[in-house]
Amino acid sequence: MGKTLIMIPHKNARGGITNYYYTLKKYFTIDVKYLLRGSRKLPLKQGFIKEYGRIIFDIFNFAFVLLKGNISLVQTTTSLIPRSVVRDGVFILIAKILRKKIVVFYRGWNIEYAEKVGGKWLYRAIFFKADAVIVLSELAKSTLESWGYKKKIYLETTLVDDEIISSINRATLKDKYQNLNGEIRLLFLARIEKAKGVYELVEALRELQKKHSNLELVIAGDGREEENLRKLVFDNNIKGISFTGFVSGDLKTEEFKKAHIFVFPSYTEGMPNSVLEAMAFGLPVVTTPVGGLVDFFQNEINGFFIDDLKPGPFAKSVGKLIDKRPLMQKISMNNYDYAKKHFLASSVAKRNEKIIKEVIG
Repeated sequence: MGKTLIMIPHKNARGGITNYYYTLKKYFTIDVKYLLRGSRKLPLKQGFIKEYGRIIFDIFNFAFVLLKGNISLVQTTTSLIPRSVVRDGVFILIAKILRKKIVVFYRGWNIEYAEKVGGKWLYRAIFFKADAVIVLSELAKSTLESWGYKKKIYLETTLVDDEIISSINRATLKDKYQNLNGEIRLLFLARIEKAKGVYELVEALRELQKKHSNLELVIAGDGREEENLRKLVFDNNIKGISFTGFVSGDLKTEEFKKAHIFVFPSYTEGMPNSVLEAMAFGLPVVTTPVGGLVDFFQNEINGFFIDDLKPGPFAKSVGKLIDKRPLMQKISMNNYDYAKKHFLASSVAKRNEKIIKEVIG
């Protein structure tokens, strides 16, 4: 069996796809080669000329690697958004011309764009050439089937690195929530973008502080809205919010350990890594019903879904956890147990390898 070539973003992208594949790398046992695509530097969009030149380079580099390397299978990491679909469509056509097996892993699923692209013959003519598809939600799977995709569709999840939760167990979590006195720390850990619901989160905190004065919100990450969000907090003299900037490794682990509730009001996702990591650290989660979360997440079992991002309803969901400490502890244990069973990177790597072997034949 030849190598598997997986198209991934640069580490600078700092998103779910990046975290997923750089974590998986140490757990793969088969011969896997990563090939970078997309912007290499921050800011991720470098201007029209640089972006156009980089796209051309990526296409030629991809073809060169397929021609020169012992590649049996190509796996794209596609988000269902216009730019990603066009880019990966070119990769698929080249791979098919060179007679390589193809797996399309839909890492993001934009519902509005899906409604537009699903009926387009050109999209189906290209992407339906894939020998198999991996998705992160039942919605994505059923949608592809309704479009007429007849080949194998695998339902997968994102992951949690086994190593980062090695110091967490049920005893430490029980102690953490039984001795919860004083300040309660909320954690948001993701890119700071409008689509992640960061502005609604700040407004919800202000609403919560009317009843709970002992709250702290930690915003961990960077992104296009970081400067604007910091200015909003400063100009309005909003207390109890701290910014850490981008965190990884031990710093990220410490933020999860110090937090009590994870908040993630994102507008759209495939399967958010940060939510799964928060669950593995035993954090109750308050999130929007996005992507693959709707397939397993249950209110009062894993935390709370918020369908309305207005400050009042958002704050009410967080407040339920703050006011019911036994419920918070119970959810903490539920999330830790569920994450260890379903999301560990070592298990995800094995499932990915099985898919690759089945497709290659």
